[in-house]
Amino acid sequence: MKLFFSAWSFLTVFPCPGKSVDYEKGMVFYFPLVGLVLGILLLGVDFLAGRVFGDSLRIGLDVLFLAWVSGGLHLDGLADSADGMFSHQSKDRVLEIMRDSRIGVMGVLAIVFCLGFKAVGFESLRWDQCWWLFLAAPALSRWTQSCGLVFLSNARGEESLGALLYQSRKYRVLSLGIIPSALFCFFGGLKGIFLLLGFMLVLIVLFRYFSSKIGGMTGDTLGATTEITESFLFAFGSLACRDSLIFN
Repeated sequence: MKLFFSAWSFLTVFPCPGKSVDYEKGMVFYFPLVGLVLGILLLGVDFLAGRVFGDSLRIGLDVLFLAWVSGGLHLDGLADSADGMFSHQSKDRVLEIMRDSRIGVMGVLAIVFCLGFKAVGFESLRWDQCWWLFLAAPALSRWTQSCGLVFLSNARGEESLGALLYQSRKYRVLSLGIIPSALFCFFGGLKGIFLLLGFMLVLIVLFRYFSSKIGGMTGDTLGATTEITESFLFAFGSLACRDSLIFN
């Protein structure tokens, strides 16, 4: 349980049991499980907000919860990645820009579009119509961080604070990703399978892009990958849940 709580503390703003948490390599295994727990909480937020406030505020609170639960770090990583990647500079300069705490125009646009896509998705989604997507999307999007740490190298080298977490080619670390993937396949039917394939395509494109630009991953690109894939899953997942015989 220690490693799960380490992952919980690493990925969320919620307090963690125990006096101290060691950020060890093994906690990467539990990233999708943390995402599943967050999905359960998101279901509760969507249910309560829909009952108390109606759809407009429900959508806003769903989006706000996903942004708040990570302390805004994933959105910050998205903004920093956008500023660096779209600067058309050398690798070293891109990494330098990504270190800058200030947010530029591209970073602002990335955050706006990301939150906008999530809002569009939640407009068509309700927990009672598509509960499996509420569970699986946060889990899969956080599983992408495990994938990045396994498949790609550390673009900053040993100098980065997260260097310890990289686990090159240790594929067993990714095994818990089968749980949210199964939710897509069993409850989403054919649409869910296509959505899962689309998610994998987006993930591959992002990884190849980051590799070509900076030669691997950083903490910022890990956060950016989480935000982009989560936005994709909720925006296009609304299509998978629409007019489905399962939910009629």
